[in-house]
Amino acid sequence: MNISAVNNCCLRHDQCYSSCAVPQITCDNFCACLGTIPASLHCQNNLALHCNAVHWLGHKYICPSMAQPPTD
Repeated sequence: MNISAVNNCCLRHDQCYSSCAVPQITCDNFCACLGTIPASLHCQNNLALHCNAVHWLGHKYICPSMAQPPTD
């Protein structure tokens, strides 16, 4: 697995929570970004866990101006 590509996805996602100036749709692209990384099944499962963690826990850190009601 390309760790540099994973780090790139994480860095872009982190920008959402460090500046509050990035559109919400950019923040929501984290899982799609991880999904573009070629990886073994084991690594794909680990990437999916990271994606799920962001969905489950990330809402606590969204900028107030970007907050939206949950859709699920």
